[in-house]
Amino acid sequence: MKKVFLLFALMAILLSSCAPQSESQGPKIPIIVDDDGSLDGVVAMLYFLAHPDHEVIALASSCGIGRLAIFAEHLSRLLAQVKQRNVSVAAGSELPLAGSSAFPEDWRDFSDRFFGLPLPTKGVRSSKLSAPELMVELINASPEPVAVFISGAHTSLAQALRIDTGIQDNIRWVGVMGGALFVEGNIAPEAGDLDYTNETAEWNIWVDPLAAREVFASGFPIYLTALDAMNQVTWGSEFSRRWEDSDNPAAHLAGEMVTRMNGSGASAYVWDLTAAVFAAHPELCVSDTFRVEVATEPGLDEGRTMAIQDPNGSVTACLDPDVPAFHASAEAVFK
Repeated sequence: MKKVFLLFALMAILLSSCAPQSESQGPKIPIIVDDDGSLDGVVAMLYFLAHPDHEVIALASSCGIGRLAIFAEHLSRLLAQVKQRNVSVAAGSELPLAGSSAFPEDWRDFSDRFFGLPLPTKGVRSSKLSAPELMVELINASPEPVAVFISGAHTSLAQALRIDTGIQDNIRWVGVMGGALFVEGNIAPEAGDLDYTNETAEWNIWVDPLAAREVFASGFPIYLTALDAMNQVTWGSEFSRRWEDSDNPAAHLAGEMVTRMNGSGASAYVWDLTAAVFAAHPELCVSDTFRVEVATEPGLDEGRTMAIQDPNGSVTACLDPDVPAFHASAEAVFK
């Protein structure tokens, strides 16, 4: 009888060792994802919605590409499509804290059409609070420190800090897509024939440099993916086509969006997805620690980000990404 018991015990141990293990270790990280209505920003939202280690508690927005009332409606319908009905949605301010910098109108119109992709006619209910107010409420109420990922302007988080500086005590980290530290900016090159002359700044910082300056000066841990790293990572259709075949609705939609970004080309820069991967997995990039200052005076350098070497700085900037590891991370999430 004793031998039979030992045999069953051994079989149980072997079976348990073969069982699939959860990818998440410990409680999920609550996260608020804030975008400005961009195509790649929505892909980053879908990455966190599908990530096994994160629980998206809100989708927020800041001024930038999309017109935010329209974008908030798109997000509520997107959540219904990917079957995520317990996530709050809130729109931020259409205006930056200072200045009048703005994206080209045709870019904004493309966002208003949700990039030509279909969505359900009905969405989840949006919050009656503004994005900054919702951030304050959720961060203060969370039993676990909250992560914040920003793939647009920093306006909503800066306004939240102005409402209640105490939220800093319950922010785990802030992931940022934006800036150009040791490379040229992307405004004038990407604007084409339009009259945009700034050659030092990156769009997300340039739209509201004052908000970015306040966030970078806040002192909480920031994982920054600037153009220095983003321009090293591309995403080809060999990835997006596989994601489109996924049974996970978030992965499927992300695949459709990246395939659209690829167009007839072989690959695309999906900047916000790259930044999302670094924020979730900073070990995948050779990084350095800086204090980041932002030029806020109007002129050709408005929005320029300056990295100052400082071992006590709060900004960890990705400089040399492990590109295959970045791809593998997204593949693991969008499976």
